[in-house]
Amino acid sequence: MSFLRHASLVFAAMAMVGLIAGSPDAVRAFSSSSTARPLFTTGEEKADPPPGWAAFCTEYISECEVKRGNSSAPRTVIFTHAIWKSLYDVNKWVNEHIAPLTDTERRDRENVWSYAEDGRGDCKEYVLVKRQKLIELGWPRESLLITIVWTAQDQGHAVLIARTDQGDFVLDNLSPKVLMWSETGYDYVERQSQLDPNFWVYIDGHPSLGGDIWIAHGLI
Repeated sequence: MSFLRHASLVFAAMAMVGLIAGSPDAVRAFSSSSTARPLFTTGEEKADPPPGWAAFCTEYISECEVKRGNSSAPRTVIFTHAIWKSLYDVNKWVNEHIAPLTDTERRDRENVWSYAEDGRGDCKEYVLVKRQKLIELGWPRESLLITIVWTAQDQGHAVLIARTDQGDFVLDNLSPKVLMWSETGYDYVERQSQLDPNFWVYIDGHPSLGGDIWIAHGLI
């Protein structure tokens, strides 16, 4: 059985039985994050998509289509026990079931976005599979934003932001924790717009942070 098929069956079962609530303390801890920290990332100006995104959209057209005729306002995900549990479970399962492997090792080239069909990949594969599994559990795509950051080691890295009414939470292959974006310690560079998955915005308004990240480091 392929990796993606196995993953789909696992999360289909989760959706059928219903998400089990996490502990009340865990939800309260997230809901009561310091008010001094911003709850949401804010796009300040247009950014170029990361290298390889256009090729991904050419191969997976439906994943990048803008749904016309719908309300322009993205749906709001209300943060609940079940929502928290879905984030935690998906982050944990995908982190445990994809073996880390760079694009160069896996495909002999860089900046390839794919669904880890062979169960291997780098941060981009983790992000795409997590987004796919959350959508299968009922999350609106507009609330799942692929995001590019700098790590403490000055490496370019991709994470998934899940936007709720209580803030932006980060799913990360480098951590088993699901944290508020402002608590990860990353420097945020750019992310997808909620209205269009092909429209990317700089989060901090410093375009110079986004340009050299790909040339110097690529995505880990």
